[in-house]
Amino acid sequence: MIILLKGLRHVDCYLDDILVHTPSWEQHLNVLSAVFKRLREANLTAKPSKCCIAKQRVEFVGHVVEKGKLEPQLDKVEKIKAAPKPQTKKQLRSFLGLTGYYRGFIPNYAAIASPLTDKTKNREPNKLVWGDSL
Repeated sequence: MIILLKGLRHVDCYLDDILVHTPSWEQHLNVLSAVFKRLREANLTAKPSKCCIAKQRVEFVGHVVEKGKLEPQLDKVEKIKAAPKPQTKKQLRSFLGLTGYYRGFIPNYAAIASPLTDKTKNREPNKLVWGDSL
């Protein structure tokens, strides 16, 4: 999908999800027309029941796009807040994957996550011991 829609401004793709975001209604119609044209040329279709067209607010791959702003979905943030404390390296890697997806919204994420990331190294025991360093 990324290759198919490459070069179209105001279009973002993730796997088979397409987001069109434009500053004006006229541009929106033009970009939608170009997207649908490329889909047709590739013999691809968009399932109407999954399409959200001309919306002011759209949820897209774990984010909310509204009024030109991108924010994490609140239910995803709540999932992170409610996550149990990881007890093993595998659980910690999973937690870091979940939080890392939203690293763009967390100032100094790499520095904050660094002590946790260090605990996922092979030299560390599989079972985590929580203390002052974590």
